[in-house]
Amino acid sequence: MACLGQRSLVTKTCRTIERRLRQVQWKLNSLVPGAIQAVHTSNPSYYDNFASMISSEFWSSSPPLTVETDQVSIRHPNGPTVIPIECATEIRNDYCFGLLLGTRPDEEHGSVEQCTVSDTCLQMATLPGCTKYTLSHQMLYFLLARQVGCTDILHHKLKVAGALGSPSDWLYSLCSRMLNDNMVQFSSGEINLDLFLENVGLCGFAGVQGSARLEWLPAILNSQDPTTGCFCRREPQQPIKKQGREKRMDRLLSDGCSQHCTAVGVITLGSYIEHFMPQVCCSVTYA
Repeated sequence: MACLGQRSLVTKTCRTIERRLRQVQWKLNSLVPGAIQAVHTSNPSYYDNFASMISSEFWSSSPPLTVETDQVSIRHPNGPTVIPIECATEIRNDYCFGLLLGTRPDEEHGSVEQCTVSDTCLQMATLPGCTKYTLSHQMLYFLLARQVGCTDILHHKLKVAGALGSPSDWLYSLCSRMLNDNMVQFSSGEINLDLFLENVGLCGFAGVQGSARLEWLPAILNSQDPTTGCFCRREPQQPIKKQGREKRMDRLLSDGCSQHCTAVGVITLGSYIEHFMPQVCCSVTYA
C-alpha cells in the first residue's frame, strides 16, 4: 500500500508540473512577440545580428552531447597565427558569434557566409587560462557553432591550427572547468549567482551530464523571488557592480530585477526540468 501511495503522489506531482509548464508556455507565447519587438526597436543593429538565435527552432534542434568522457583529450593550437590576444571582451565575442551566424561583416573581407571561423576567433575560443565569464563565452562559441551547423568547419580549423580534439571534446572540456568552478563556489559558500547560473544553464543545455546537480537546486530556488520569479534583484537606483569587463552586459528592470541573471536562471531551471522530469515521470502511467 505504501508503494501505491508513493506512485499516486508521483503521478499527481507529474500532472501538476506538466500543467504548470503548459501554462508557462502559453504565457510566454503571448509575451515573446512584444519582447522581440521591443529589442528590435531599442537596438536594431544588435537585433539584426542575433535575430536568428531568438527563434525556438534554433535551439530546439540541439542534439545530445555524445562524448566519451573518459577519453576526452584536447590540446591548444600551436602558437598564435595572428597577433597575441587576451581572453575575449564582450565586443569581440559578439563579433565572433556574428561570424558564425553570418550576420557580422568580417573586419578584412566585408560580408561573410555562415560558419565563418576567423583565426582570431579560434584563438580566443581555445585560449588557455580564461576564467569566469570569458571561460563560459569560450564554451558558448562552441555551442553556438554546433547550433548553427558549423561543427565540421570548426573541426577542420582546429586541425589546421594544430589543436587536438573535436568541437564536442572542447565543449565538454570547457564545461567541466565551468562546473568545477561552480563546485568551488558552492563549497565555499561564496556564490556569484549570475555566473553560477550561467554555468549550469549553458552546460545543461549543451547536454553535459552532471550539470544539473541536485545538491545545488535548493540554493538556486531560494535565490529566486517567489512572487516575481526574479533572480539577482538590486535597488533600481543602485549602480550595477562592475564584475569585470568580460561579463555580458546587464540591464535592470524598473523594479531592480537583473535581466541577464533572470535569463540564465530560467535556462538553468529548464535544464533541471529536462534532466530530472523524464527520470521521475516517464515511468508514470496516467489513468
